[in-house]
Amino acid sequence: MRNVYRLAAVTLTVAVVSPGVAFAGSGRDVLPNLVEVPPTDIHVARTTDGWVLRFTSTAGNSGPGPLVVVATRANDRAAFDIVQRISLAGGGYRTLPVAASLRFAAVRGHDHFHLVGFERYELRDSTGRVLLRDAKIGYCLGDRAKLGTPAGPPAFDGNCGFDQPHLLALREGITPGWSDPYLSPLPGQSFPLNGPAAGTYTLVNRVNDRHLYLESSYADDVAAAKILLTWPHGATASPTVRVLATCLAERCP
Repeated sequence: MRNVYRLAAVTLTVAVVSPGVAFAGSGRDVLPNLVEVPPTDIHVARTTDGWVLRFTSTAGNSGPGPLVVVATRANDRAAFDIVQRISLAGGGYRTLPVAASLRFAAVRGHDHFHLVGFERYELRDSTGRVLLRDAKIGYCLGDRAKLGTPAGPPAFDGNCGFDQPHLLALREGITPGWSDPYLSPLPGQSFPLNGPAAGTYTLVNRVNDRHLYLESSYADDVAAAKILLTWPHGATASPTVRVLATCLAERCP
């Protein structure tokens, strides 16, 4: 799978004065720039609980610096301390505490740690009102598809402690020019369709919605798809969905 992201505006590097711990090096931060790609593979599927709207979500890094997330804990009963490791222009790095959490969960063979809330999803009606929000467990960040911007060698190909619930430290992230797609069949990549009537809706995907991770710009952290949902054979039969537009904003024209 390959998702191509084209920058719509110049990304600005910002001066950083946030507190942190520096490890060698000097000079300005070399920050990542997280971007959300418009959702793809939007379709209707049947599950044991009824019809669902499935979609693939992709977040990537178009900035000059990597997104590096490091989690450590004293023992396997303690919560993880999570930091973002920020590269410095003169070499080395500094760390910045992140108010995020890791959760080990066994879901359809995904027996690994999940970084909670890295991306968020919403289904909105034609007025912009939020009808449904995601209930996804979390994410295991990695370099899994090229983004379409200049890319170096992938640095993150780990499995976030697969089958190791007692792990005391792990490292994950996204290298510049790479992205991490979450495919439509995966858990949490769907919304139930037992409520919405026929009409126009917007599927909104957002990365870093609480700005927990420091990046050079938050302007491109959201993307959306405008869809038309119909029930051509009645409410008990299969619905259909058609993508009307995709956009690098939370509302499509």
